[in-house]
Amino acid sequence: QADSGRRLRAWASRGLHRAAGEAAMGQCVASEHVPCAGGRPADGATLRRATGSVGEALGRALKSFRASATAACRAAGIDGAQCLAAACDFVESLLAGVHSHLPDAIVDVELSSGKPGELASISVEFTGGPIIGEFATRSRQPVELWLQKRVSFSIRRPASDDFTSEPLVLDMSGVEQHVLPEIAELRKRLRVELASWPDGWHPRSAGTWWKNKREMEFPLETSKLRRLCDSFTEVASLPQYFQGMAFWGYLHITSRFLDSFEFYIEGSDVTVTAQARLLHPEEEELMDVGRSLCSDMLRTHRPLAEHFAASTVNMGALFEGRALGQKGANPAKIAKLFSAAKHWGPGEDRWHRLDETWLCVDTKDWRGKVIEEQGRVVWHAPGAPRAGDGRVQTGTPPAAIASAAPKRGAEVGRAGCSGFAMVALGLLLLLPTIVPVAASAALDVGLH
Repeated sequence: QADSGRRLRAWASRGLHRAAGEAAMGQCVASEHVPCAGGRPADGATLRRATGSVGEALGRALKSFRASATAACRAAGIDGAQCLAAACDFVESLLAGVHSHLPDAIVDVELSSGKPGELASISVEFTGGPIIGEFATRSRQPVELWLQKRVSFSIRRPASDDFTSEPLVLDMSGVEQHVLPEIAELRKRLRVELASWPDGWHPRSAGTWWKNKREMEFPLETSKLRRLCDSFTEVASLPQYFQGMAFWGYLHITSRFLDSFEFYIEGSDVTVTAQARLLHPEEEELMDVGRSLCSDMLRTHRPLAEHFAASTVNMGALFEGRALGQKGANPAKIAKLFSAAKHWGPGEDRWHRLDETWLCVDTKDWRGKVIEEQGRVVWHAPGAPRAGDGRVQTGTPPAAIASAAPKRGAEVGRAGCSGFAMVALGLLLLLPTIVPVAASAALDVGLH
């Protein structure tokens, strides 16, 4: 298998290849064992294929990808089981998640093994691109995942099994991280508007502008940025300074190509570090400021934030952890963050009723213990509207939000918050009158 040097197609996808080829000639061909409605598709229409067959093809391809990489590693006498499992888990979480939300999106799956310098690779072609992954609001990620029409993942052949110094590398192409469109547009605008302010382009000026303008220019029914910022104040009552710094941090998020993930063994743990490039080289200055803010968070608050803001701190560690002499990110947390949600939907009161991702959280019991985990991404087809893209979203009108009575019992129950967690949060909010220094640190964790 290692020296076969040939490309393998997923067995159950043979029907998909026939359908893709013959669709170009105006024919509709069924996937294997499943009848398909005949007829020529309209111009620009997606040729629908059997969901079950596509899912089986992808599932078998992912299993073969894992098995080929594992076999090649063993044949080379390299013990890379832990790192290999983490790399394959990430690929599986991402691709299987897209299929679960958009079952008609995948038209082709290709496998390859035995190429020089690689253990195995898998490529997926979509009907179109980019396919966009929206992070759930309560994960507080000011970015989106973009998958281009064709994405590929390949695991490099390691030189040794000393993964403490040399990582197992998962190369990827067609995977990008984009700042929310409304953030990119806003910071261009603020650089011009704030030039005449006494402080100019500065956290204080930006924070004041946001406080004065957010209600009119970033309504909750359309703005993902507004929802991210407002969700902070529901965790803790943040002073105006910290709210301004949170907004300043969002203004310095950059868009990147994700080139590879590097998996290391650090102590008894597997960690992952991303190698990425800027989509827009002119954002170098923004990246430097963002890196500084991220570094402050990781150096000062990482141990505590690992428990209370796992998504945020691991996303920061993914890009900056090893550069600071710290561990990289937890690969299980990153795979979870990039995985498709199993269930989601709007909340039951206030602006939560507008947010289709508000209930995208883990399920917890009455003690606050997680009893079911789930991913944090909702995938959208190319061109589909989503929060933060500047287009009107469907949902409860603003007047209904203002008049809606809070339904705290239902909201808390569905979100999985517990009585114990509410008591703990209450104690945190009392800290300003008890231990000012500790309160400042706690609020800073809330900020990040």
